[in-house]
Amino acid sequence: MKPFVVFTTPGDAHVELRHDAGRIFHATPGTADGRPAHLLAIDGVPDGYGARLMVTREGFVPVEHRGTLWLTRPGPRAEFAVDDIYLTPTADSEPDRGELPRVVVVGTHFMTEDGKPWTWKGCSDFMLYQRFLAGEDIRPILEQRRALGANLLRVFGMLHFIERFYPQEQGGYYESLPTFARLLAEHRLYVEFVAFADQQVIRVPEQAHFTDCCTQLRGQSNVFIELCNEYPKNGIDPRHFSKPQGLLASAGSALADQPPAVFWDFFGWHGRRDWPKVTSSAEDMWYVIQRQQIPGVHDEPARRDRPAQYDRYLARQLGASALVLGAGATFHSPEGLRSEPFSALTSDEAWMFFEALS
Repeated sequence: MKPFVVFTTPGDAHVELRHDAGRIFHATPGTADGRPAHLLAIDGVPDGYGARLMVTREGFVPVEHRGTLWLTRPGPRAEFAVDDIYLTPTADSEPDRGELPRVVVVGTHFMTEDGKPWTWKGCSDFMLYQRFLAGEDIRPILEQRRALGANLLRVFGMLHFIERFYPQEQGGYYESLPTFARLLAEHRLYVEFVAFADQQVIRVPEQAHFTDCCTQLRGQSNVFIELCNEYPKNGIDPRHFSKPQGLLASAGSALADQPPAVFWDFFGWHGRRDWPKVTSSAEDMWYVIQRQQIPGVHDEPARRDRPAQYDRYLARQLGASALVLGAGATFHSPEGLRSEPFSALTSDEAWMFFEALS
């Protein structure tokens, strides 16, 4: 039997291995653990030599990675992990990098205004607007999330307990919202802007803050707005607010496994995180969807309530169940809380999650 190595990559990528012994191997597309992969059958080369792996895909920046190829210790493997590498779109791979089509609600699902089905493939990036206002270059974060499969980022407009982010302390806070939304649109990303979190501590003028956020974001085609994250513990009563006009809006998410008290265009669902209920929490969301007849999104599905080796399979299960039972889901991660680059493990889980939502 020939030695072989499996590299997890996008299914339409081209994978080539150039061995230092002078041999070139081309991979055959296949699957590994339910994901697109490439199989390299390797024979007739000495053990322990260096090799260069090249991954190319139309419309993406080529990746070249160098490592040592071991065929016998223990079994066929390469000392570089291709599934740790994501492919970044080239600047000209998506010619229309301007305004995205608006999303509308049709029954219990989302569609674009031109009639195409649209699935919510979100990613928690709570501190992204704060990073943007601070002058940081957030484009690498946008590119990574998009390359892994996200089409939307869930961004908080204020925070106290994760990091200090008070709107009243930010110069140009409201006027910068359209520019921020347009930057995400240029990367083919929608945004769910969460107006309130930790309001019981921050105490901005509630009605004025929400009105100003909606006014600034209303003209952007790629925007959803959520009134408040888990409002029962964050100082907001959604009954005191009216649904904004001209924006797809959620009145806010409740606590784990609880339906919101107020419903607008769609709602976010925060399922339970205890095992084994975490694996079926989208079922409870489905009953609320059927009762309200609006889209529901599994907004903060849990990840690490089990050992790390289970995470990628739980991520796939959470994504698949949200697709079947709802209108999509948001990938939630420790790095996403602070809008930091994903680790290799988190990237792997995100890939599984978004593949299941596709």
